[in-house]
Amino acid sequence: MSLFLLVAYVLSISLPVGLPPGEFDRQLDRLVPEDTIAYWSSAGIATPEGLEHLSTPTERFLAEPEIRAAMEELREQASRFAPQRANQQRAQVLQLGARLALLLAEQPAVAYLHQLNEDSLRGGIAVRLRQDGEQKRELAKFLESFGEPARKVLNHPVYALDHPDAPGRFEVAIVEDLLVLGVGGAEIETMLMRRRGEAPAWIGPLRDRFNIERPATLARVDVERLRIRLEELVRNGLPVDPIQMFGLREMKQFVAVTGLDRPQAVASNSGKANPEVTGGFVRLAALDLNREPQSLLSLLHGQPLTAEELSSVPANAQVALAARLDVRQALEVFAANLGDARAQADDGLERIEQSIGIKVREQLLGSLGDVWTLHTSVDTGGLIAGWVATVPVKDRSKVQLALALDRVRQVAERQRIGGRPLKIDWVKHRDVDIYSVPTYNWPPAVSYAVTEDRLVISFLPQAIKAFLDAGSNPSPRLPANARVNEQWQRGGAPTVLVKLDTRRIAEEARPWMLLAFYTLRRHWSRQDHDFDLSRLPGVAAFTRHADDAVLTLRHDDRGFVFEQRQALPGPSLPILLLLMMSM
Repeated sequence: MSLFLLVAYVLSISLPVGLPPGEFDRQLDRLVPEDTIAYWSSAGIATPEGLEHLSTPTERFLAEPEIRAAMEELREQASRFAPQRANQQRAQVLQLGARLALLLAEQPAVAYLHQLNEDSLRGGIAVRLRQDGEQKRELAKFLESFGEPARKVLNHPVYALDHPDAPGRFEVAIVEDLLVLGVGGAEIETMLMRRRGEAPAWIGPLRDRFNIERPATLARVDVERLRIRLEELVRNGLPVDPIQMFGLREMKQFVAVTGLDRPQAVASNSGKANPEVTGGFVRLAALDLNREPQSLLSLLHGQPLTAEELSSVPANAQVALAARLDVRQALEVFAANLGDARAQADDGLERIEQSIGIKVREQLLGSLGDVWTLHTSVDTGGLIAGWVATVPVKDRSKVQLALALDRVRQVAERQRIGGRPLKIDWVKHRDVDIYSVPTYNWPPAVSYAVTEDRLVISFLPQAIKAFLDAGSNPSPRLPANARVNEQWQRGGAPTVLVKLDTRRIAEEARPWMLLAFYTLRRHWSRQDHDFDLSRLPGVAAFTRHADDAVLTLRHDDRGFVFEQRQALPGPSLPILLLLMMSM
């Protein structure tokens, strides 16, 4: 893996790769076959003209001079990318991949996969090139460096790339104003023949399904067809059927769209007007099911969260997660999907119960509620040491839970690590007993406490102390956050919610990332590139426009719906795929 590709993907998490969106080229959809396993389409980039016309924080971020300079450096590096350690075949594939990744992110394009076998696949990519001709001439010159063309299509040269690790023969050509790439057989010819026909029937409903003001990318995976191929590949006598356990037989299709959405004012939970305005980058996705889930997917099919159930998490949390999960039910569903391995798992659980003297399902897990939260904040210790997990204790179960934990603690105290007895630390804070069990590993300790209504777990007792202090402080809680509250108003309450304070995370993590890049350059600077790291944007370019990112999962009559909203753009799929190819 080269530093250029690593920097490219990390930058793509928050740089204008595919944004702001242009217009979809509907003619490209005609190149896609009806029986597609996977489909992806991009509207390309519409260059912002000026700050006065930028309606979302995402666009104002994209117009930052430092951000645009970093993207220009990325484009220049992609055009000059030349792996030195790779053999000629691998170098050619990676060079084409670097250019193709940026083309897919910046120009109207489609990509599809319609055959997947054990040792081969068939699919294609088509990119609409710019009308000025310069891009076409530069790419034509680059393709000529591959040697003599393998053949011609419509009087245009077709260049072939063979790689021993590739799942098929890559062929690439420039036909009129299209860059086309085919994998497997004469895919380029069949792709171009479909130009005379119509787009697949499922594309229209797919475009109409999501309500985003300015869509940027569109994707679909036919999971039923993909599952059939995977079942053929995963015939290796495993004691557990992963396709059954993870619910692939219950899945119909996965569809997704990204883009920019209009800003809107959000009312508070009390109904009063909230002056905060949201809007910007959005990703919507849906997993359609063909029946009621019985696999591990059923664990996500619970009752939606309520605002009151999020009240243990502070509104200023840097990272917060809340999910409805009945751990006892999860254990039972997991066991039910183990198949022939269930008897062995039951025996293992029974041995554990005998050694600690309690019934794990009944006494320990049966005492717990079904809403788990995980968060960290500056008050509890930040991104490194401040993580706190909580789960409610069911009514009249606190004594049972305390007895079970006390039994586990007694067993732990009899253990010896490195010849020394295990010492469990104890402290009382706000009339709550906090116990810390050292691990002599990472994390260095596991601390826990049982309050009047919940079990609290963290690495360090100091984080639990801070959590208990916050409980007596009337500071705003997570439901008061504008982005979080927006989810209840847009599509109903979710079963899983994640909130990220991207501004605070950028302030803490971005300087460390820059130092890491400069350190890594010492090892990679003479290999593949000479990336000018001084062109990378500073922290202020991000924090000026960053706000909270919120990700949710909910279920409806079709299946599951995933939603992500934030100011800074999300990561780039083309660059991620290129990064994986280079490893």
